[in-house]
Amino acid sequence: MAKILFLSAGNVEGQDRLRVAKEERAVLRAVREVNPYAFETRSAPDIEAGELIDILTDERPDIIHFSGHGTQSALLLENGLLPDHTIARIFALLPGLWCVVLNACYSESLAATLRDAGIPSVVGMGDAVSDEAAIAFARMFYRTLAFKPDVAEATNTARIQLETEFPEQAKIPVLFVGNAAALSERSARHAGPILLARMNVKPNGKPDIWKDTNGTRYLTFDIFVANAPKTISSVVYRLDESYDDVAEEAHEGRFREADEARDNFYLPGIDTEDDYSFEAYLRLQGGGAICLSSRVSDALKAYYDSLTPSVLAEQGLTEAVVQATITKLRNGNL
Repeated sequence: MAKILFLSAGNVEGQDRLRVAKEERAVLRAVREVNPYAFETRSAPDIEAGELIDILTDERPDIIHFSGHGTQSALLLENGLLPDHTIARIFALLPGLWCVVLNACYSESLAATLRDAGIPSVVGMGDAVSDEAAIAFARMFYRTLAFKPDVAEATNTARIQLETEFPEQAKIPVLFVGNAAALSERSARHAGPILLARMNVKPNGKPDIWKDTNGTRYLTFDIFVANAPKTISSVVYRLDESYDDVAEEAHEGRFREADEARDNFYLPGIDTEDDYSFEAYLRLQGGGAICLSSRVSDALKAYYDSLTPSVLAEQGLTEAVVQATITKLRNGNL
């Protein structure tokens, strides 16, 4: 599980007060909606220059998110300016750091400096950005990153979000990628558990969709948990939302335990006529559980988005067929 450290300096003398607490809350809510176990989070508000090294070396974050004011050569902390070259030397003390988001005006130059200092991925702002746009960008960036640890995709999706709300600021965020191999290795290592689904495919390359005697069409698929922690002993799935009494519905088969003998806790051969929500209860060794939830279409999309075209072809599918099936499922017209 990746650790995000939220650094903020939103109450700098002589500058507009920023709603940095609102930004952090928006990010946390967005992450919880998608994958509440994707990140461990820590906060360091009202940051001053002299305490930065202590905080970073104590927390050892994988991702640093800075909310505050910036210039073309420094960040504005609570007690004054901290130059780009000093920030780069401080951040270089963290060998496991794989992403920095500088949600501050004019921080593009610092982002490039951090990239050159060896940090695998850095997002900076190429111009002044409004408080509202900064919050919208951060919310969608981490929502996407919680779903899939891909910084480029998270940046692109967050920029598209800005196009819908603040189109004049959509091109301000800039992503700098340095060591791509280090970025891939570090981000994959910290991916949290996520629910995925894979369609059953007929020999002709079409999804396995069958009709009952009433003409209702059903999609057949498997569900599983990717990136499950080693402390998970078993997984129980709840396949729909239509239960009032747990014991009664368990007897009717609404709750099904995954085959522990198979990797990733697969539950094969599920049929559905609509895009319902399902849950997975990941039982922890020694007690307790993690609960994940997803709609069928979202779990399908997450799985197939992770495949290269060649792997997709090996399964007898094309991207067009996958997307068409997901769209039909979402629209209720299988």
